Formats: sequence, structure tokens, C-alpha cells
Amino acid sequence: MALKDCPECGKQISDVAQSCPYCGYPINPPVIRSQPMLPKPKRHNGCWIALIVVVVIICLIIGLLSYLAAGIDLDSDIELNEEGKPLVAYNCAEDYITKNLNLCSPAKFPDDKEKKEDALYLINGMYHISSWIETKDSAGQKIRFEFTCTVTITGDSGECSQLMLMLE
Repeated sequence: MALKDCPECGKQISDVAQSCPYCGYPINPPVIRSQPMLPKPKRHNGCWIALIVVVVIICLIIGLLSYLAAGIDLDSDIELNEEGKPLVAYNCAEDYITKNLNLCSPAKFPDDKEKKEDALYLINGMYHISSWIETKDSAGQKIRFEFTCTVTITGDSGECSQLMLMLE
């Protein structure tokens, strides 16, 4: 450690001193390194956004279920699902299939009991039918098709309209 003269008072001081101990003149002021100003980190709002999205989706689901439930009168389910209506719906689908498909031989459908079980009541006279047809191809081989169909029964006369038919 060496000695040097203070530029202010001229007394001998240490060369590592930060200021003169006699007059207080700054000799080797501490170096303050400035760091660049970093922007404040943003608060993570991702959790709040995810929470809001989940709440909105739940509200939409509840609203949709309430809307659908408002149109269904559980007490009137017996009237809408009368004994003959599932069979009427199935027979409409059967008529549609036999008239519109070019089958090589007469088609065989399930018996009436199974037809009633295959016709599921949806809403407002609409039935979803999931069943099968058996027929033979041109070589005489037995073929079984699975099909789904949506049928709507309108009015007391049992008029029906086909909405969709899918063969598998």
C-alpha cells in the first residue's frame, strides 16, 4: 500500500482511501455501476383469463341445458311416448329404406318388440332409430346392414318425415 498526497490539503494519505481522512476530499470514490432500467415484470394474468374462460363455458353449458329443459315437460313424457309411436317411427324408417334402396332381395327387419326397443324418443316427436336389415346380395349371400335414422312424427295421424339415414 503506497502513500500519496491529497490534492485538496496536501497531506499524505493511503492510495486505496476513498476520501482524505483529514479534509474529506473524495480521492477514489466508489464506482457505482448503473444497471439499465428493466421494465417491471408484468403480473401474470393468465390464471385469471383461464378462470374467466372456464366460468363463461360453465355458464354457457348451464344456459344451454336450461334452455333445452324448458321445452321438455317431464309430466307429458307419457303422452309423447305413446305405445304405438315408436313402432310408427320405425315403420316410417322401414318404408323409406325399402322404397329408396335398391335391394336384391326382400329385406328382413326385426320383429315389432325389437323395433320398439330400437326407436329411442328424443324430443318433440323425434325418434332416433338404430337397428339392422338383413337381405341377400346378387350371389345369394346373406348381408346384414346396421343403420341409424332420425324420424319425426307429426300430428295425430302419425305422418312422418325422414331427417337422416346412415347405413353401415
